[in-house]
Amino acid sequence: MNEPSSGRPVFPAALKRRPNRALAERGALAGLVALLAPTVSPGAGVINGDFDTGDTSGWQFTARGGSDFIEPVPSVYPAPPYTYPFPMSTTPLFSDVGVLSGAGHDGSPAISLYSDQSGYNFFLGPDGNSYEIDQANFTLSLFQDVQLSQGETLSGWARFCSNDYYGYGDKASVTINDFPYWSYNLMQLGRTRPGDSQSGPWQYWSFVAPADGTYRLSLNLYGDDLRDSWAYFDSIQVVPEPSSVRFLVIGLALAGAFRFRPRSHSGRSAVSA
Repeated sequence: MNEPSSGRPVFPAALKRRPNRALAERGALAGLVALLAPTVSPGAGVINGDFDTGDTSGWQFTARGGSDFIEPVPSVYPAPPYTYPFPMSTTPLFSDVGVLSGAGHDGSPAISLYSDQSGYNFFLGPDGNSYEIDQANFTLSLFQDVQLSQGETLSGWARFCSNDYYGYGDKASVTINDFPYWSYNLMQLGRTRPGDSQSGPWQYWSFVAPADGTYRLSLNLYGDDLRDSWAYFDSIQVVPEPSSVRFLVIGLALAGAFRFRPRSHSGRSAVSA
């Protein structure tokens, strides 16, 4: 390196380099791949959608049955329907809800709802009084309200299993604002007679928000009055809609890739220092 009187370093021509074409194109390509890939955020917009916490935090539990579903004991009570005054999580039904490690469609955790159709069950309420619950013809549900923007996709995986058989009413479902976007029943399970338990396949479900708003997501299991059934749910997530801004950036990235393309120097004479 020569030091002229001005003090500014003058580099030999051999050290001057044009932008590396392959490096520039690889960088632009990597940017394009990142921009074009769908933005998947497990649990974004859904609290504990992957159940990695090992519990039901972020979800609310409820159960619904007939007019005499839960009643005080002894049997001196108002005429049906009687309304149980405490959260359903204070009943024995909540013990049939839990996270199972490795039970998900890809080996991840999954939430399990179990329909124990054992008939009448007695328990103490938070007030210290006795109650009886008729564990027949009832629905278990986990739910939460999810904020979605128009075009966003809410999705997940679900599976139904049972000891029951075709002709009875056991089924599992995923509903959004009470409309089913996934369901599976005993007829689909294909059981025609009692026997060992049978499991349906893991199935993917999805819902695209038609407008900005709050949507109630519910994971449900219904059991009648014969043999037990259960269901698994996992990997519930929100996939945002690709925005027009992303495509604008893609165009700029393409323009940048071409800008770094080296020019041809054929016909130019070399200049010696």
